[in-house]
Amino acid sequence: MTRIAIQSQSNKYDELVDRELILETARKYGASDERQRSMTTLTFFWSLVLSVEDKVYHGFYPAMVSAFHKLTGESITKQSISEQMQRRDWHWLKDIYEDLLKQYWDQLDGIDKDYLEQFTDFRAVDATVIHIVKTLRQKFRATTKGLAALKINTVYSLRKFVPLELKITPETEHEIKFKFLTREKNVLYVFDLGYWCYDLFGEIMERKSFFVCRLKDGADVAIKEFLCPGYSVFEGTRKTLNELIDCGNLGGTIFDAMVKLGDMKKRVRLVGLKHGDEWYFYVTNITDEKFTPQRIYEIYRYRWKIEIFFKELKSNISLRHIVMKDENAIMLEIYATLIFYLLTRTLMSKASKGLSVRKSLAEVKRRLADVVVPMLLRKVTEFRAQLRSLLQFLAIQCKPG
Repeated sequence: MTRIAIQSQSNKYDELVDRELILETARKYGASDERQRSMTTLTFFWSLVLSVEDKVYHGFYPAMVSAFHKLTGESITKQSISEQMQRRDWHWLKDIYEDLLKQYWDQLDGIDKDYLEQFTDFRAVDATVIHIVKTLRQKFRATTKGLAALKINTVYSLRKFVPLELKITPETEHEIKFKFLTREKNVLYVFDLGYWCYDLFGEIMERKSFFVCRLKDGADVAIKEFLCPGYSVFEGTRKTLNELIDCGNLGGTIFDAMVKLGDMKKRVRLVGLKHGDEWYFYVTNITDEKFTPQRIYEIYRYRWKIEIFFKELKSNISLRHIVMKDENAIMLEIYATLIFYLLTRTLMSKASKGLSVRKSLAEVKRRLADVVVPMLLRKVTEFRAQLRSLLQFLAIQCKPG
C-alpha cells in the first residue's frame, strides 16, 4: 500500500470522520506531519482509534502496531509510536470529539420520556478513577500512598448516552471542584453526594436549571411546608435524616415537603419514598406537581447510566489501566477511546433507532476497521459494501426495547 494511496486528496467518501476535520484540527494544534513519514496524521488517528478495543486483550503497543499494519501493510516500532504520542497535542483529539458530537447529536438516542421533554438536556455528573504508572504519582496522587491514579470527572448526557465534558484531576481532588455548569438554562442535572454543596444548588437555581440529589446524612433540614397530607404537625421544625425517617414512619410511604437546607436562602423540595423497610430521600428544585415523589425517584435512578458508561470504558474498551508515562499521551488515549465510543454509539443508533442493542463491541470494532481501511484507500465500492454489512450486523444485534 503506497503512502500516496493512503493520503489520497479525495474526501468524498469520508462518511465516518471527515479527513479534512482530522487534518485541519491537527494543524491548529501543531499536531500535523512535520515531514513525510510512515505514520501520517491520518494513519496515526485511525490506528489510535481502531486499537481501542484490542487494548483490552493485547495491551496498548501491540494493539497500535496491529491497527497500523492493517491500515498500511507496514510495520512500526514501539519507539515510533511513543514519539508520536508525545508529539501530537491531545487537544487535537478533544476538538475532533466535540465536533463529532455536534455532527452526530441528532442521530443518537437515549432516555426518551415525555415528562423530560420540558428540559433542554438531562445530564448525570459523576467521576471514575483509573490507575496509571507510579512515575506520575507527583502529578496524579492516589488515595493509596505511593500509587498514581487520575479521576475522570464527567458530564454525561442521558438524552444521548454520550459524555459532554471531561476534567482530569488527581484521584485525591474532591469532585466538588469540578465546575460543570454551563450558561444553558433549563438543564436537569442528577448527581450523587460527592457533589453535595449548598452553593452548587443555589448556582443551579440562579441559572434557571434543575437538579436531583440524594439527601446527605446529617444535613440540617428546616421543614417549611408539607406537600402531602399527614405531616403538618412537623412544619416549622428542623430535622436530621434519621429524624425525618422517624417522621416518615408515622404513616404512609411518601414524604413531600418544601424545606430550607442549612444557610441556603431559597427553599428546595425534599421528597421521600419508602421501599420495604427503607426510606430514600432526595433533594430537588423541581416543584411542578406532575413530578411526583415516585417520578423524582425515577429521575435519580437514571444516574446509574453514567455508571454503566464508566463500566464500558473500563471493561469493554480498555481504560481500566493506562500504561502511558506522559500526560499528553494519557489524554490522547482517553479521547481516542471516546471517539471510538461515539462512532460505535452512532452506528448502533443508525441501525437500531427505537431498539435496545446487545453489546458486541469487539465485532463492531472489527467491522468498523473494515469500513475505515477502504475509506483511507478510496476503494469506494468496497467501502459502501462494508458499511452496509456493518449496519446489517448491528440490525441483527438489536431486539425490541
